[in-house]
Amino acid sequence: MNPVVGNIRKEWDWVKEALEPMFEQFHWVDFRPEDVYASCLNGESILYTTDETFAIFTIEEHPVTSKKTFLCWLAWKKKGSQDVIAKHIDFFESEAEKYDCERIGVKTAINGVEKLLLNTGWRCDMKDFSKKIKKLKK
Repeated sequence: MNPVVGNIRKEWDWVKEALEPMFEQFHWVDFRPEDVYASCLNGESILYTTDETFAIFTIEEHPVTSKKTFLCWLAWKKKGSQDVIAKHIDFFESEAEKYDCERIGVKTAINGVEKLLLNTGWRCDMKDFSKKIKKLKK
C-alpha cells in the first residue's frame, strides 16, 4: 500500500506518540514535536502515512542553482527496519515530480540507513555536521 498525504490534525495523536521517544533518543534535536505539527499545519512540510509508518517531507531550494530537492527530514516505522523511503521510492519519486523537484533527499541520525540507501542506488552528497555555539557574554 502506497503512503497517502495525511492530515496532521487527524493523525497527530499517533504521530506525536511516535515522535516522543525519538526526541528522547536524539536529545540534541533542537525542535519539539509541536514544531513538526506546526510545520505540517502551515504547509511548510507534508505528512505521508501508511498503517505503520509516517514520513515528513519539505521542499528545499538550493540557494545558488534554485534546484529543488524533495527532502525527507523525519520518518518513523512501527517495527522492523527503517526502510520507509526505500520501500516506497517509486511513490516518493512521483510526489517529487509533482513539486518540480530534481532529486529526493534524506536526512537521518539513524545508523544503518546510509548503508541501506547506498545499496539501493542513492549517493551520499555530503555529511551534515553541527556544533552548538556557546552563548556570548555581552
